[in-house]
Amino acid sequence: MSVDVARLIKRLPAASAGTANLLSILRNEKSSAGEIEKCLIACPLIAAKVLQMANSSFYGFSRQINSLREACVILGKQTLTNLVYSLVVVEQFKPGEALDNGLAPWNDIWAHSLFAASLSRALQQQQKRDPTTIFMTGLFQNIGLVLLGQFEPDSMRAAVAHAITQRQSLRVATAQCLGTSYIGVTRQILEVWRFPPDICAMMGALDKAQPGSRQIAILRIAAVCATALGYRLAPEVYPDAITEQELTLGLPAPQTLGENLETAHSIFASLKEIMLGKP
Repeated sequence: MSVDVARLIKRLPAASAGTANLLSILRNEKSSAGEIEKCLIACPLIAAKVLQMANSSFYGFSRQINSLREACVILGKQTLTNLVYSLVVVEQFKPGEALDNGLAPWNDIWAHSLFAASLSRALQQQQKRDPTTIFMTGLFQNIGLVLLGQFEPDSMRAAVAHAITQRQSLRVATAQCLGTSYIGVTRQILEVWRFPPDICAMMGALDKAQPGSRQIAILRIAAVCATALGYRLAPEVYPDAITEQELTLGLPAPQTLGENLETAHSIFASLKEIMLGKP
């Protein structure tokens, strides 16, 4: 069976005009904090999340940030853009009811994504590298899974059953059963939505489990850790096995994994309420 991803994407509800305008402003390198503030005022739910983010323990300011413009300056355009993308994606893929598709509940899948992204960020920062792209890739890696579960529940249930009987990861099982892996579906969604090319490229590399890539090794290790901590994508299904080369690439100082897990838990806790509406 081959999945028509373009057809599935068209079934998603369109983003509101205000959100689309906000994303357009954020993509414009010349836009000012004042212009962004004006657009945020037209999107009160997103504006509230921006203020919540600026006042979260993630940034640790000692005083309350009450001004949208100040919050925009504090967060910066890149963080604002990533936050808006994240909120749009979460809302776009939120099912109205529980689905019999073999997957874990919607909130559990997003918790897996958020923890894997948080740990990826911590491991990337430990190696003194910019964590932005790897965090966003980790955060969005499972949206293809949610899309398939929402609009192709029977096919998804069959892929999950295949993963269990063949002792495969969902990445491999969906590729074999559906013609493309759920991470490959994610990459196509991000390209259609005109996400930054570096995130799309990293998602493509993650889909192929690209050997020799430190960042892909980190993402794959983080996904395993998220599953081990109980944030599962589906009952009885396990992630890809990690190779010795990936462990060496992604964890050059394995003795510090515990510290990075603590950091990831802190990031996860501060962002979970903002992203998923849960403390």
